[in-house]
Amino acid sequence: MKKQQNVPTHWIDMTVTVDGVEVAGSYSVDKTDWMTVRMIGGGSKSAHGGPVAASVARLMLCELYTEANRAKE
Repeated sequence: MKKQQNVPTHWIDMTVTVDGVEVAGSYSVDKTDWMTVRMIGGGSKSAHGGPVAASVARLMLCELYTEANRAKE
Protein backbone atom coordinates (compact mmCIF):
# COMPACT_ATOMS: atom_id res chain seq x y z
CA MET A 1 0.00 0.00 0.00
CA LYS A 2 1.43 3.33 -1.03
CA LYS A 3 1.56 5.99 1.65
CA GLN A 4 -0.35 9.14 0.77
CA GLN A 5 1.79 12.26 0.77
CA ASN A 6 0.69 15.31 2.68
CA VAL A 7 0.42 18.21 0.29
CA PRO A 8 0.20 21.70 1.80
CA THR A 9 -3.21 23.24 1.23
CA HIS A 10 -3.30 26.70 -0.29
CA TRP A 11 -6.29 28.57 1.18
CA ILE A 12 -7.63 31.62 -0.67
CA ASP A 13 -9.23 34.22 1.61
CA MET A 14 -12.51 35.84 0.62
CA THR A 15 -15.40 37.87 2.00
CA VAL A 16 -19.03 38.17 0.96
CA THR A 17 -21.83 40.42 2.15
CA VAL A 18 -25.04 38.73 3.27
CA ASP A 19 -27.93 40.96 4.39
CA GLY A 20 -25.47 43.77 5.14
CA VAL A 21 -23.14 41.53 7.18
CA GLU A 22 -19.59 40.91 5.97
CA VAL A 23 -18.81 37.19 6.16
CA ALA A 24 -15.20 36.01 5.95
CA GLY A 25 -13.92 32.62 4.92
CA SER A 26 -11.53 30.83 2.62
CA TYR A 27 -11.48 28.08 0.02
CA SER A 28 -9.05 25.61 -1.49
CA VAL A 29 -9.17 23.57 -4.69
CA ASP A 30 -7.22 20.36 -5.26
CA LYS A 31 -5.86 18.97 -8.53
CA THR A 32 -9.14 17.11 -9.20
CA ASP A 33 -11.14 20.39 -8.93
CA TRP A 34 -12.66 19.24 -5.62
CA MET A 35 -12.96 22.25 -3.35
CA THR A 36 -13.55 22.97 0.30
CA VAL A 37 -15.02 26.22 1.62
CA ARG A 38 -14.76 27.16 5.28
CA MET A 39 -16.36 30.05 7.12
CA ILE A 40 -14.42 31.83 9.84
CA GLY A 41 -16.27 31.07 13.04
CA GLY A 42 -17.25 27.56 11.99
CA GLY A 43 -18.71 25.52 9.19
CA SER A 44 -17.36 24.06 5.98
CA LYS A 45 -18.66 22.49 2.77
CA SER A 46 -17.11 20.59 -0.09
CA ALA A 47 -18.12 20.42 -3.75
CA HIS A 48 -16.79 20.15 -7.28
CA GLY A 49 -15.45 23.60 -8.19
CA GLY A 50 -14.12 23.40 -11.72
CA PRO A 51 -13.12 26.54 -13.62
CA VAL A 52 -15.62 28.72 -11.73
CA ALA A 53 -14.39 27.72 -8.26
CA ALA A 54 -14.23 31.30 -6.94
CA SER A 55 -17.90 31.94 -7.80
CA VAL A 56 -18.98 28.59 -6.37
CA ALA A 57 -17.01 29.34 -3.19
CA ARG A 58 -18.82 32.67 -2.72
CA LEU A 59 -22.21 30.97 -3.05
CA MET A 60 -21.20 28.25 -0.61
CA LEU A 61 -19.98 30.82 1.92
CA CYS A 62 -23.38 32.55 1.72
CA GLU A 63 -25.05 29.17 2.34
CA LEU A 64 -22.82 28.47 5.34
CA TYR A 65 -23.68 31.84 6.88
CA THR A 66 -27.41 31.35 6.28
CA GLU A 67 -27.36 27.84 7.75
CA ALA A 68 -25.41 28.98 10.82
CA ASN A 69 -27.89 31.78 11.50
CA ARG A 70 -30.88 29.53 10.91
CA ALA A 71 -29.49 27.15 13.54
CA LYS A 72 -29.29 30.00 16.09
CA GLU A 73 -33.00 30.87 15.76
